[in-house]
Amino acid sequence: MGLTMGEAMTKAIYALTAALLVLGTILWYNTWRFAAPRPSPSAAADEHAIRIAPADSAAMVERFSRALQLATVSRETARRDTPVFQEFLQLLRESFPRVFSRMQEERVNELSVLLHWKGDSDTLRPLLFVAHYDVVPVDSSTIHLWTYPPFSGTIAGGYVWGRGAIDDKAGTMLTLEAMEYLLAGGFRPRRSIYIALGHDEEIGGLEGAREMARRLDQQGREFELVLDEGGTVLTEGLAGISRPVALVGIAEKGYVTLRLTARGEAGHSSMPPRQTAIGRLAAAIQRLEAHPFPAAITGPTKAFFDAVGPHMPFLPRLVLANRWLLGSLLMAQLERQPPTNALIRTTTAVTMIQGGVKPNVLPAQATALVNFRIRPGESVETVIKHVRSAIADTSIGIEIFGKLAIDPSPTSRIDNRAFRQVSQSIRTVFPGALAAPYTVLGATDSRYYYSVSRAVYRFLPLEVRYDDLSRIHGVNERVATAGLIKGVRFYIDLIRRLNP
Repeated sequence: MGLTMGEAMTKAIYALTAALLVLGTILWYNTWRFAAPRPSPSAAADEHAIRIAPADSAAMVERFSRALQLATVSRETARRDTPVFQEFLQLLRESFPRVFSRMQEERVNELSVLLHWKGDSDTLRPLLFVAHYDVVPVDSSTIHLWTYPPFSGTIAGGYVWGRGAIDDKAGTMLTLEAMEYLLAGGFRPRRSIYIALGHDEEIGGLEGAREMARRLDQQGREFELVLDEGGTVLTEGLAGISRPVALVGIAEKGYVTLRLTARGEAGHSSMPPRQTAIGRLAAAIQRLEAHPFPAAITGPTKAFFDAVGPHMPFLPRLVLANRWLLGSLLMAQLERQPPTNALIRTTTAVTMIQGGVKPNVLPAQATALVNFRIRPGESVETVIKHVRSAIADTSIGIEIFGKLAIDPSPTSRIDNRAFRQVSQSIRTVFPGALAAPYTVLGATDSRYYYSVSRAVYRFLPLEVRYDDLSRIHGVNERVATAGLIKGVRFYIDLIRRLNP
């Protein structure tokens, strides 16, 4: 005899309730397993293992200030002020006499510098520290917004102010300060140490880092570690995490700019065709922006969420721990904000457009430049294929614009000695900080050094707040004076760890 309707509904409700309980149990268990481990009691035991005397600290800050006073500006369209670059290199020689007397110096294309401190062991793989000292121009329309002139190097309010304070004269000066400190103390490295200082990173590093990497490759060098700029220590503002997060770049996005061209017949605007060249180009751009690249949490981005997720509040931790079910919800949330959207997909940015010569003349041609930052797993080739498909107009010309067309970098491992030692130095100098691998959204000189190492990391040991990031290439770039000293301590600690 069959069930009555009421009995069938009751059975269905019980079954649904049981299924929800099972699902809830699975979600809760996954979230519980995704929680962060308890911190080790000895995590900060050697916080003050490296002490720098107050007088030495003050001298370091003063030297950094002088470095910011020289406008070593790289420009895309204008010849650099070479005498200022030469003056900066002379300042380095005067500021770090031990470095330049004890380390072998090689000039590369006149303005980049490759330094070599020979270690006692010929079998241990050497270390390479990468930085650049060129800076981006200051927009003249923003000069009045600067608290202090951008090339004054003013020391005030616990900060040193000036263009290049973070990007990347800090990397240059802190690395050299650490070497000078170690040399003064009689330290003898077992591993050889190299320093590569580029002069043109802000315009692609083609003469500096690319050439230095080529020379090292030709010499057969293979490095235990390459460390460049990229991430910093975010002291606040990251997804509800209550501890500092040290972002260590293990890969970086690729880069390409495409020029889109639409052509038409010039003529009088009183007799226009149904769609002008500008109209056709505008329609192509609209279709391109309406079809973004697919999003994915893979590779370095997955490693990032796996690292920071356990330290998040319960609800976001629940979502991250159960991506198999809640992945679409997570993606929708990440797509809402430009910084997190850039983590999960290749980005599309229409940056320049040009067309027409006069209001009453039909344009013979219209062009647009579209910049793409390519996530690991895709390439310049797949970007071009996507653009052709999204535009769906064979009359629109598509070509690479400029000299730079770079695939995403390889991804460096996080289960090796090099990454573990970087993480340990972070925890030592920045107690309580979480070392999190991630994808660097911009481009750095480090991409050229994969020919000499697979352990390439991007981390500048400076503490910044989330809102400080807008100062990079922006207005009121600055670095905390206390943070500079911590940065020097980081390099010293790391070098010691890697020289047992």
